[in-house]
Formats: sequence, C-alpha cells, structure tokens
Amino acid sequence: MRTRLVWTLLALGCVLTPACADDDPKKVPADEPDAGVGACARFVKALTECAVLTGTRFKGCADDDPQLACALSCVERATCAQIAGAYCDNVLSSYAGCLNECDMAAPPPQFVCADGETVAASWRCDGTPDCPDGSDEDCPSGTFSCRDGLTLPAGWQCDGNVDCAGGDDEGDCGPQVPCDDGTTISASRECDGTDDCAQGEDELDCTHLACG
Repeated sequence: MRTRLVWTLLALGCVLTPACADDDPKKVPADEPDAGVGACARFVKALTECAVLTGTRFKGCADDDPQLACALSCVERATCAQIAGAYCDNVLSSYAGCLNECDMAAPPPQFVCADGETVAASWRCDGTPDCPDGSDEDCPSGTFSCRDGLTLPAGWQCDGNVDCAGGDDEGDCGPQVPCDDGTTISASRECDGTDDCAQGEDELDCTHLACG
C-alpha cells in the first residue's frame, strides 16, 4: 500500500528551513480577505505576520487546491505560538491536528479507466487489474530510479502518488512555472535550491521559516 503524504507537510517540508519557535501567544491577524489576493498569498501572509515565515514564493502552492482552503481555516483559528510550534518544534497542537484533518478529508488521487470508471491511483501498475477493462495495468515497461536508489515500476511516475522519499517520481509532472525569458520549468523545480530559469528567478524570494 502506497501512502499519500500530508499536503501541508509535504509542501512546507520542501521549502522551509527549521528554526527555533516563537512563544508569542497572539492570535493570527484575522483581516478580511483582500479582493483579488490568492489563497496561497493569504496563507503565506498569515504565517509571515506571526513572524514564522519569510519570503512570498511558496513552492507547489496552488490557489485552487481544495486542501489549501481547509489549511487557511486552520490558520485563522490558530495562535502564533501554535503555528510556530508546529513548524519549528514539531509540537502537536490543535493547529497541527487541524492540518492533518484537512489531509484526511482530501479525496485520494484517482486513475480513470479506459471505460470511464475510476479506481485509486495507487492501484495502477500494481500487478492486479482493478478496472473492469484492465486498463490500470496497461503500464509502461521498465523502471524508474529514485535519487536515493530505490527502483519503482515506470508506471508509478507522475501518477499523483509520492513514492520516492524525495518526491522525485512526481517531479517534472503537472503545472509549469514561467521564467522571465518565456521558457517554463516544472513547478516541482521551483525553490529547490538550484537555478533552473536562465536568470535564476525561480529561486528568488522563496519561503523560509524565520521563527524567533
């Protein structure tokens, strides 16, 4: 059974650098959402105003991600101390629990069979036909090697499930980020510590923890 990683921990873990916690018990500022301000920017703003986060480029954040709306509601009910504890000290709190509930409530990735039916994406290329027409086992031949040396079936690459420890089986998949010169890079390569755009703008103003 392949495990789906928690959206918030996966996204934040890729872009945040651990630091010490802030014990300030003040509540997260509960301003009315600004018209035209995306959900990712609002999430980052809330953490920035609690002195937990610096930067604005939040890797992998998509405004239309349904889990982000849930995470925003968690932030709005949390104190700055709870938020800092969750990201800086791995402290279990109502805020951390709220984020986990967001992940638990999110529907798992689905694979669409050739006849239109859907099955869990994690069932694809597992050696057992689950689609009535067996199309979930119509898989590319060969294997995919993770950066840490783990070898996976080629069909597990870009299926919406993170199987490599570093998530590289889902890298270069899905959304693209524009560079200033008109080229694009995979969103998974944004804020990864390596300049992929010609001018390095994909690594500018990336979010980092700035607790205490």
